[in-house]
Amino acid sequence: MTDGNQSASRPLVIRHHTSGLLLPALLVAATTVLLAFFRSGLWRYDLFVPIQYWGDAVYFEVIVKALTEGGWGHYISRLGMPFGMDSVDFPTAMHLNLGLMKVLSIGVRDPFLLINLFWLTAMGLGGAFAYLFFRWLGISNANSICFGILYGLIPFGFFRNVGHLNLAHFMVPAGAYLGVSLARVEVFRLVRQKRTERTNYRDWRRFILTLGICAAIGLSYIYWAFFTCIIVFLGCVIGYCRSKNVNVPLSACIYLGIIGLAAGGNVSPTLLYWQRNGPNLEAQSKVPAQADEYALRIRQMLTPISTHPLRFMRSIRDKILAAGFPFDRNESFTATLGTIGSLGFLLLLWAAIAPAPGTLLCHRTVRVLAGMAIGVIVVATEGGFGSLFSVFVSHEIRGYNRISPFISLFSFAALGVASDRFLRTVAHVPRFMILGGIVCLGMFDQVPLDILTGHEAAQVQFQKDRDYIRQLETKFPSGAMIFQLPHTNFPLDVAPNKMVSYDNAKAYLHSKALRWTWGNIMGRHDNWARSTAQLPVDQFLKRIVFVGFEGILLDRNGFSDGKLEEELSKKLGAGTKFESGFRWVFFDLRPFRKNLETTLSPGEWERERQTAGLPTSTKIEWRGGFSTLETSKENSWRWCSKTGIIRFSNDSDAAKVIDVSGQVFVYGATPYPLSIQRDGQRQQLQVSQEPVVYHDRFVLAAHTSADISFDYGGPLLEVPTDPRQLAFQLQNFQWYDEEPNKAAPVNQ
Repeated sequence: MTDGNQSASRPLVIRHHTSGLLLPALLVAATTVLLAFFRSGLWRYDLFVPIQYWGDAVYFEVIVKALTEGGWGHYISRLGMPFGMDSVDFPTAMHLNLGLMKVLSIGVRDPFLLINLFWLTAMGLGGAFAYLFFRWLGISNANSICFGILYGLIPFGFFRNVGHLNLAHFMVPAGAYLGVSLARVEVFRLVRQKRTERTNYRDWRRFILTLGICAAIGLSYIYWAFFTCIIVFLGCVIGYCRSKNVNVPLSACIYLGIIGLAAGGNVSPTLLYWQRNGPNLEAQSKVPAQADEYALRIRQMLTPISTHPLRFMRSIRDKILAAGFPFDRNESFTATLGTIGSLGFLLLLWAAIAPAPGTLLCHRTVRVLAGMAIGVIVVATEGGFGSLFSVFVSHEIRGYNRISPFISLFSFAALGVASDRFLRTVAHVPRFMILGGIVCLGMFDQVPLDILTGHEAAQVQFQKDRDYIRQLETKFPSGAMIFQLPHTNFPLDVAPNKMVSYDNAKAYLHSKALRWTWGNIMGRHDNWARSTAQLPVDQFLKRIVFVGFEGILLDRNGFSDGKLEEELSKKLGAGTKFESGFRWVFFDLRPFRKNLETTLSPGEWERERQTAGLPTSTKIEWRGGFSTLETSKENSWRWCSKTGIIRFSNDSDAAKVIDVSGQVFVYGATPYPLSIQRDGQRQQLQVSQEPVVYHDRFVLAAHTSADISFDYGGPLLEVPTDPRQLAFQLQNFQWYDEEPNKAAPVNQ
């Protein structure tokens, strides 16, 4: 099934017997895992505690916990109360990873142990698949083992670890195989190039293997599918330009088609959900300019890790960071290649720029790898074609730094070819000693030691959280609903005050039967949980009790003072408070519910119960120049251009009293006028860098709408990296509605 061109007569797959490859591949996988386990210091800690217990890692731990409880994480019934959490609305789309973890969960039921073991296993698989890729390139067995282990230990895998479980890079060598095979013109012979040539379809084993790789890549995280398509395209261009063989683009189309179909199936649950419920515009936060913010940078690929054992290497890193290059401190720093990988990368650049005939730089495999590396850089670097793709096609792919594992693989492959040439005259024992030394050097050079910084304290906190939630579960029946304060948005979970993103999810991680409000997806159910948490305490307590909540879990780290805790204590009475001894405090709502029941007839209670849990009949739309919601620990805000409109619509049969508040802010000390109009009434504010309070309260008749219009009289901000028109911010905007007979009088 290979092309008839004599210059590219290698078979499509490795010519060695499978049994001769399996044992070395397992050796590479096991060695990679052991070196990672001991060099990182993980052996000193309890594997039943997640490697990371903060930030994005907590969200992936939620998904894995849902997986061990029998689902796939598409819908989590114990989160997002009272509706449940449609996590499919926030696509992670990594069904290959979930499938592997599902298999592991047969023997490992604890979600935290499972996620740790999967991460280590994925590193081992990455090394094993890299070994197979190097052997397919014709690199000797010893060198393939050496550089396969080094690839399994690339810094990218450690920096991402369980915090970005979807970015486990074990499928990268398989994706690289597809592209490099096209560049080497090792393709399916689908069309006869010559009249005497026969079209061959008989090798089904090779055909199925290749299509299986394409399907597996499509079912992995969408970034790996997208990056593999880039690699396939580059391989197609290189292979066709070299051979003019029409089978190259035809084979590439097959690869892209299968990857696309599998990727479509991978994201289909999300697409179906969006088709039924509409896209979630409020949860969208990506903009095209972020393709440069999170781009691949040569400078960062060559930067040593922060915990390098050599002081000289650490000083190089410190000097680079001290230069203050923009965006050097975001996730793109994870693209570092390590010293050995950097040498291989420089070798590829040299081969691409100045190939010398008769030298290693003109080696056929090195030249192909150099072309692939240059192509990847042209696409993924800051200002590359990836940024144009973000502007004209889709800005959902923005983290182009994440393509660095392909660069690492090509770099190690080039060094493998070089080692074969320079070590071929060396006796076996010295050669193995040299390669073993390279592995040891790479282990110290590539494995960052700071991934477990603070892990000892995290283990203590993990145990405290677990013990407290287990005590709570003994006090309440299975399925009891708990409202969490402060409310934090999902997926843009930037927690307030001293909290960290996804802190509210930790209660679910340690519970077996209780149900929690965290996981209410912003933009769905009319933000019921968020609007409920913003109500005055009396109304808040009544609403959640009518819905059926039996307790409140308050995180003191989410508040700058204890006013809310004190007010809840007064309203709910003595004996309802359950201390944790640290950040959490719990309030039992059952006594309050009993007292409330005595004040209402059964019919009144039922009416209140039916309406309290429904999404509010008052809708809000952000129109004109208002952008999506953004948050920090201190504030939430929406940017607006010079004009914007907030529209309130009352779909109920009764009038509503709407209460809105917030602050208006602009950059710069010069004050500018801001006119705010509603139903002919005007507020005139002078806004500057000191936030100005905005408040309005009005009656909205049944089945009507009202527009609050903003008209700013100052200049736009000049922000070259942001395509939006930015004039002013509306900060910490809150609103709630009441029926007129329950509300205080409105002074119009």
